[in-house]
Amino acid sequence: MNTIKSILTDCKSWNKILLNRWHLHAPIAFVIGCGLYWILGNSITDIYIFSKVLLKILIPSILGLAGLWLFEAWQKRGRIIGEIEMFESKKDLWVGEFFLVLGVVLTYLIL
Repeated sequence: MNTIKSILTDCKSWNKILLNRWHLHAPIAFVIGCGLYWILGNSITDIYIFSKVLLKILIPSILGLAGLWLFEAWQKRGRIIGEIEMFESKKDLWVGEFFLVLGVVLTYLIL
């Protein structure tokens, strides 16, 4: 919950968005979400409409979250980071996931 509060507080200031580099995280994650849906969307089928829609959005979103998590872990490789930097890394992960899911949903609606 503190992570969400902190993200919302940071989003009130363009300077904080620039400092956190979210102006880069957001479009990259959005494009990744679009790409994941474009690649995986047609291969996910089910006989029930609701579960088909849910799976088509959920599978690319979870794979994207795993990729974003791996990228954040890769950035920390070989060094010990403090609690503050870890908190900021978690915020980066969730901001990226938000835009990734947005890309998945938008691509689902367009295709």
